[in-house]
Amino acid sequence: MVDRTKDTFALQPERLAADTAYGYGEMLAWLDDRQISPHIPVFDKTDRADGTFPNTDFSFDPVADEYTCPGGTS
Repeated sequence: MVDRTKDTFALQPERLAADTAYGYGEMLAWLDDRQISPHIPVFDKTDRADGTFPNTDFSFDPVADEYTCPGGTS
């Protein structure tokens, strides 16, 4: 809708508000590319309840430049 409004009416918002469903990296980058300030809660996958490891459980080794998962693999 943003692109269509810009193409049709030569209008683009300076800010955009949306719910968490739009708070993921690709959408936030899309808004940033268009210089639109997002007012969107970021979709946080830190705490997981689906049996997968949350990103906070991974450890980073800067010397090896790699992450190790809590399951023991890199």
